[in-house]
Amino acid sequence: MRIELQDQFNIEDLHFIDNKKFEKVEMFQVLILKQGRAEVRVDFDIFELSAPAVVFISEYQLFEIIPKNSVHASLLRFSKEFFCIKLHRKETFCDAVLFNTSETLPYLSNLNSSSESIFNLLNDLRIEMNSDHHSLWQDVLITKLKLFLLMLSREKLKIETNNRKLFTEITLDFQNLLEKEHTNQHSVQFYADQLHISPKRLNEVLKNDLEKTCSELIKEKLIVEAKRELYQNKKSIKQISFDLGFEDPAYFSRFFKKQTNLSPLNYLNIHLAS
Repeated sequence: MRIELQDQFNIEDLHFIDNKKFEKVEMFQVLILKQGRAEVRVDFDIFELSAPAVVFISEYQLFEIIPKNSVHASLLRFSKEFFCIKLHRKETFCDAVLFNTSETLPYLSNLNSSSESIFNLLNDLRIEMNSDHHSLWQDVLITKLKLFLLMLSREKLKIETNNRKLFTEITLDFQNLLEKEHTNQHSVQFYADQLHISPKRLNEVLKNDLEKTCSELIKEKLIVEAKRELYQNKKSIKQISFDLGFEDPAYFSRFFKKQTNLSPLNYLNIHLAS
C-alpha cells in the first residue's frame, strides 16, 4: 500500500544549492520554500522568491528551481485520483485560486505571519502519511490535505488585494474542459456545445473573466503545450503535432510560427543554444 501511496500522494524534503529541474508529471505539486532565496520557473515564467513562500504547479507544468543560496524546501504531490480538486471545488477553492494556470500568479509570498500554521499543517500531513495504515487512514489523510489547501486558498485570496473577482462557473468548467480536450478539440463550437451555451455567450463570459476569447485561449493552450514538449526535447516536431491534434505537421508549424514568430525548429534551436 505504501508503494501505491507514493504514486498518489507524497511529500519530499529538498536541500540543495544547485539548480534542480523536475520532469513534468501528472500530479499537482505544492512547493513550500522554508529557507533560502531562489528563482522558480513554472512553464515559461520565472519568479524570484524568498522563504517563506509557496508555489503551485499544475499537472504537466514544467518546473525548475534556481537557488540564489542554500535552499531548504518541501515538495508535496498528489494525483487527481487521490484528491480531485474539481470535485472538492466548493470546499477548497483550489482549482480557481491555487492551480488556475490561466490568470493567477502561481505562488504565495510574504508569508511570515502565517508560515508557522502552514508548516504545522504540512507536518501533520507528513505524520499521517507515515503512520500505520488503518481502515480510515486515507480518509484522514484527504481531510488533512483539504485543510491544507483551504488554508492556502484563503491566504492567497487575502494577500491578493487587487480585488480580483472569482471566476464564474462557466469559466471554470471551460478551463477544466480545455485541459481535458485540447489535444482532440480545437473548435469554439465544441466547447460551447459541451457547456450548453452559444459560442457568442461563451466568448462574452470568457472576455469578462479572462479578457480573452475562446479561440485565443485554445491557441494559447496549444502553444504552451507545444513549448513544453519542445523544451524537453524528447519528441520530434512531427510527433508533437500529432499529439496536439494536428493531422498535418506543416500546418502545425505554420500555426506555431503565427503565434510565436518562430518556427518550432527555430524555437527548439534557441532553447538548445541557451
